Amino acid sequence: MIQKPMLLAIALAITYLGFYGISQAQTATEKQARAQQSHWIVTCSNRAIPERLNCSMSQVVTVANGNSRQRIVSATIHRQDENAEILITLPHGLNLLKGVGFAIDEASSQRFDIHAADANGSYVRIPLTKDRVSAMKTGNIMKLSVVGSNGQNINLQLSLNGFTQAYNLMK
Repeated sequence: MIQKPMLLAIALAITYLGFYGISQAQTATEKQARAQQSHWIVTCSNRAIPERLNCSMSQVVTVANGNSRQRIVSATIHRQDENAEILITLPHGLNLLKGVGFAIDEASSQRFDIHAADANGSYVRIPLTKDRVSAMKTGNIMKLSVVGSNGQNINLQLSLNGFTQAYNLMK
């Protein structure tokens, strides 16, 4: 015959394992929900032209650096009517003369010049043609390749999850 303390221990163990399983399932569900969230944020303002909203969309990739976060790369898209461009902000320490490779998923990379560098990083502007926008709407990853000042190739990626919705919001 099982004694009461043993029954209590078994009941507590079953309860704990049940809660642990539920919390693990919630964690997996939360991770899946975060993966499906848009990685693009749309912001609008009428500061420049009070009668009209001017919108942009952006994504920032950061890494933990002690108690703070450090920006690795960011992409901001400005759209004026049917014209759009993407401004890529890159970190310091790049070979500026090598430019930036830009590709969507497995498409061949196109090279663009870095047009400026300052205390905040290096910048490249890429016009968003209809073909590029279409590729970004159907793609998964924006791939950027640069060369460090030490000659090392550096590959960066931005998610295109939520790109279509964010781009369409800027109309």
